Amino acid sequence: MKSKLKHVLVIDDEPAIRELLNLTLSRMGLDVTTVEDLAAARRALMTTEFSFCLTDMRLPDGNGLDLVREVAGHILFSGGKR
Repeated sequence: MKSKLKHVLVIDDEPAIRELLNLTLSRMGLDVTTVEDLAAARRALMTTEFSFCLTDMRLPDGNGLDLVREVAGHILFSGGKR
């Protein structure tokens, strides 16, 4: 039986950081999606299930921790289901 590949969402407005994290996490055997801001992160979260997320705190359109709180609240209110 094949194990499911962990999928990571990386949110950072600096292209060099996104690239570094993508390379590092990919070499660890993880599937990686990178985005540059909260709007793109929200779009990705609507269409893809992620195992975890790495986010910059200061983004052009808000605070990365706000997105973490948003996602945590959604999971709590939906009983842990998407």
